[in-house]
Amino acid sequence: MALDVLVGGTVVVTAAALVTYRLLRRNGKQVPQSGGRPEAVAGPARVNVKTIMMVVVSILVLGSSLFIILSGQYDSESQKWAFGVVGTIVGFWLRPGK
Repeated sequence: MALDVLVGGTVVVTAAALVTYRLLRRNGKQVPQSGGRPEAVAGPARVNVKTIMMVVVSILVLGSSLFIILSGQYDSESQKWAFGVVGTIVGFWLRPGK
């Protein structure tokens, strides 16, 4: 039962990430910047889709993992998996920059 929920959650997270990626790639690759003097205003800047996708996927996976941990209705193996995922995401965001 818990394995079915984990697989279903993974499918949902993957589908949400794919839809978000497609929408970001199609709707706008540029974000206008406003403010300042007219001659000092920069032209349109590119949206860094990779960064946005890292944030979106991290939030979705972290949310599902925290739900498994905090709900208390999953067995210990599922909770161990969820704790491992939380640690992986925290480690990913705390790693040194390039």
